[in-house]
Amino acid sequence: MGDTVPRSNHGNRIYCTVSHFSYDDPIIYPGQPGKAHLHMFMGNTETDAYSNQDSIPTSGKSSCLGGTNYRSGLWIPALFNDKDEAVVPSSTFIYYKTFMAGNAYNLLQVVPQGLEVLASKMTLNGSDSHFKINRGTKDGKPNYNLIMHFPSCVATTNGTRKGNPILSYRDMPGKAASVVNSHVAYPGGPSSNEVECPSSHPYRFPTPQLIINFDANAVGNNPYLASDAMNNAAPMSTLHADYIFGMDESVNEQVLKCAKESRTCNFGSVGALPERFFSEDGTQLYRYNTLLPEIDRTPFGSSLKPMKMNP
Repeated sequence: MGDTVPRSNHGNRIYCTVSHFSYDDPIIYPGQPGKAHLHMFMGNTETDAYSNQDSIPTSGKSSCLGGTNYRSGLWIPALFNDKDEAVVPSSTFIYYKTFMAGNAYNLLQVVPQGLEVLASKMTLNGSDSHFKINRGTKDGKPNYNLIMHFPSCVATTNGTRKGNPILSYRDMPGKAASVVNSHVAYPGGPSSNEVECPSSHPYRFPTPQLIINFDANAVGNNPYLASDAMNNAAPMSTLHADYIFGMDESVNEQVLKCAKESRTCNFGSVGALPERFFSEDGTQLYRYNTLLPEIDRTPFGSSLKPMKMNP
C-alpha cells in the first residue's frame, strides 16, 4: 500500500498481458463455445465459455501482476488492422480509480466477487464519455490508446446500499433478467444517492478502467473491431469490454482501503513474475509492463478471423 496522495493522483494499477484469443463469451453466450466474435482475453488464463461467477475467483492462473491474487477474467473484441490482422497490444492495465464528491469515499464497498459486467454505452447512465480512442505518442513512439470505464454501481437484493449485490443481469427480477447489464449502472443521474449511484443501483465500488495501448504502426489507419464486423457497424463504433471479477478477499479489502484513503497502491514489481513475460521457448517478450519493440504485434497474420469460420 502506497502513501497518501492528492485525489487526482490516486489509483491502483494492475498490469496484465494478453492471455489468449478465442470465440467465447461466458457472459453473453454462457456454455456456448465458439458462438461469439473473436475476443482478446487478459487475466484468468482459463476464461472460456463455461467460466462463471463461481469458477473465476477460485480457479485458473493469471496473466496479471499479482498472479492468483487477481483472477479476474477480462476480454474485449479483437482489434484488426486494415490488413485484417489481429493486433496484440503493447501494454494493458486495469486501473481502480474513483472520483466522488464530499466525503462519500468512506461509503465505498469492495468489488463483489464473481460480478459479471460489461463496459457498454447501453448501460444505465452510459455515454460516449466512458469510452475513449486516442492516437498520439507513448515513450516517443506512435501509440493507439483505448480506454473503457466499467460501471461501478450495482443493484442489490433488498434495494439498499448495504444489501447483497446482484452479480448477473440474469439474476435480476422480472423483465430486467433479459436485459444485458441491467444489474449495473454508471454513477450519476437525477436520483443518485450518497455514493452518486442511481437509487435503483445503490451499491458502489472503486471504478475499474481498462486501458490498452497498441503500436499505432501495427494498427494502421483503418482499424476495426471483431464486434464491428459481427454487427456490420462503423469501424471502432462498438468498443466495449467484459469482465468477471475475482480477487483474493484480503487484497480486495486493501484495494478498497487505497481508494478510500487516496493511496497510490500497486501489486508489486512488474519483474516479480517473470514467467508472464517470456514465451514458452524462453524468448523475452516484455520489459517491465511493455511488449519489447522487436516483438511482432501481428503474430497470427490474417489467420484469425473476426468470426469463427465454419469447418
